[in-house]
Amino acid sequence: MSFFFGPGGFGGMPGGMPGMDDESDGESSNNTRYYEILGVDKSASGQQIKKQYRKLARELHPDKHPNEAEKYHEKFQELQKAYEVLGDPEKKKLYDRYGEAGLRGGGGGMGGGADIFDMFFGGGHGHSHRGGRQQQRRKKAPPIREFLDVTLEDLYMGSSKQVEYEKMTMCADCGGKGGKKVIECGACNGNGVQVVMKQMGYMTVQTQRECPSCNGEGTSIPESAKCKKCKGKGLNKVHKTYDFVIPRGSKHAEKIVLNGQGHEIPDAANGDLVIVLRCVKHAIYQRIGADLAMTKKITLKQALCGFSITIPHLSGFKLKIQSAPNEIVQHGSLKAVYSKGMPQKGSVNTYGHLYVKFEIVFPDELDDEIVEKLKKLLPLQDGEIDPDAPEPEPEHKQKDPMDADGEEEEEYEDEDYVIHEFAETVHGEPKVTPASSRSAYDEDEEEGDGVQCRQM
Repeated sequence: MSFFFGPGGFGGMPGGMPGMDDESDGESSNNTRYYEILGVDKSASGQQIKKQYRKLARELHPDKHPNEAEKYHEKFQELQKAYEVLGDPEKKKLYDRYGEAGLRGGGGGMGGGADIFDMFFGGGHGHSHRGGRQQQRRKKAPPIREFLDVTLEDLYMGSSKQVEYEKMTMCADCGGKGGKKVIECGACNGNGVQVVMKQMGYMTVQTQRECPSCNGEGTSIPESAKCKKCKGKGLNKVHKTYDFVIPRGSKHAEKIVLNGQGHEIPDAANGDLVIVLRCVKHAIYQRIGADLAMTKKITLKQALCGFSITIPHLSGFKLKIQSAPNEIVQHGSLKAVYSKGMPQKGSVNTYGHLYVKFEIVFPDELDDEIVEKLKKLLPLQDGEIDPDAPEPEPEHKQKDPMDADGEEEEEYEDEDYVIHEFAETVHGEPKVTPASSRSAYDEDEEEGDGVQCRQM
């Protein structure tokens, strides 16, 4: 038996058992490290801790140190972890008393020998395995869902945010009981439900219904004994604010779960606060997975002669993009700027790409002098027709010099050879017009009531 209860106990086993020996892990029992990371005293108020965290978050953000991104990413993660604990009053109490070990194990280590049997058999001495399973399935208060509008910069940088919400908490005056005198309902024996037997033919059916005497509560409180603050409900609605950090690279509609920050109800674990991120439309960029896309308008001169432009980036810096020497940018062409897209969540140096689509803005009109210069600079290509040149006479109207008749040929219009139409400038995409939706042949068939030509 010395293996189990001799010197060292479970702590003497290879690797030990976490929480069995309070002095076996000096680092996990340290309750000052998080204060040192934030640079505050233990007596600092919640507002002072928040202010110091925001200051350090700006200084230690990896994007501010591109040459040492990996080093500052670790520091930033440590800062976030420290604030997550010290910024929460309940977690702060556990940390001040038990250190990091208390945060992992709920405080106080494993306790006495009865806790050893709890760990292996789901309950202490005299507790059945079934009872332990029931304790593990302790009910939990329903979660609270809040939607938060964020910008694309917030998702890129990983900024800190504050959410305001309302939650139910147990009344401090009555301890969540609702009053000084709580009477168990005699109609349902405190169960809140009644068993009803119904005869259906040759069978008897057993059903349950809500107890009408206590409205399913299982207990009742006399009016004279009800708590004045909560009016017998045992719960009060309070307004809360909570600071949290959006991880870098988060996505639209992503959920951030803040454990234990939801409703508090008697005989149940605290519910969670679920933050749903909603990314608002950006003025420049569109997110496509881990990539960013944007459209940049340039002039005709920039497309032909080259360009050098700057683009504001989500990181706060400006990107300078230049065209290649002697490059002619086509309308709708695409350029890629690698590793300038969105950061990958949980990674330090992994980014998507930035894609820039170019649209050429043509001038509305040109002076005659400029048009003449362009004609000289841009000669006609094969197959092009000069719009200012006179139209040649059709071959059928040219007289044959060998024709000795001298008779005048009958003149007729050359409509079958050249059709002149006026083209109007329109905007938008092609669409179905009323004239094109039905043809003249359809109308003829309707007027003729479907009568077809007789075959001879």
